[in-house]
Amino acid sequence: MSVSMPLTKALLKKMFLKVLYEHTTETGLYSDRSSNYIDVLRDTMVDFFGISYLTDEEFEEGALAVRELEYYGYIQTNIDEETENFKELTENGKRIARKNIDDIVLPNLNISSVLTRYDLRELVLDEYLNGDYNVALKKAFTMLELKVRENIVRPSVLLEKEQASNFFVSEEGLIRENKNEEMTKRLKTLHFKFLGDIMWYNSASTPLDDEESAIITAQILGFVNLHLKLVEQCTQIM
Repeated sequence: MSVSMPLTKALLKKMFLKVLYEHTTETGLYSDRSSNYIDVLRDTMVDFFGISYLTDEEFEEGALAVRELEYYGYIQTNIDEETENFKELTENGKRIARKNIDDIVLPNLNISSVLTRYDLRELVLDEYLNGDYNVALKKAFTMLELKVRENIVRPSVLLEKEQASNFFVSEEGLIRENKNEEMTKRLKTLHFKFLGDIMWYNSASTPLDDEESAIITAQILGFVNLHLKLVEQCTQIM
């Protein structure tokens, strides 16, 4: 299997997943070889792809690639081995590693930098890293809806009407008469954004379960993160 040069970190991530798959499956080419990530980078990756030994700079990039793969939940430490250097694929990592290397798309983003709210990050991070994108989104939107309900004046009245719009625009809703006209405009914009996101989520028929979906999900979670902040801001000025 050939790869294009130079060996960038993004390419090294894909290469590592492919080779680790051969280490950690029973019928893999290297099932009897060490899955220590250093050995993989120095030895079996070279053999599998028929490339020259990694330069010091390429090895450093490879080591960083391994850390990021573990951070994003594609690989994990093999607890049955003697040190943390031994890695194995997660279920999400196995699914991706089965693909042709040219078809692998990995998100090049730090989800924790998108989810700046600790409560939201704690709620959805595990599902996101495990590739359970629909579950992560459902939890996030539920959290947002509950946050809005907490801050309306008379939730029992609004819930009977079963319209998300009433959570925002009504005498008891989140957007109430106040002296800050600029904030009122912002809140009305938030209202329409909220409805749009909810309608999109409820009407989505295609499961989010591929690599591109990781990026889409991160973007949507970022909007939820923003919505939560704005909801808190508007309740503070009422």
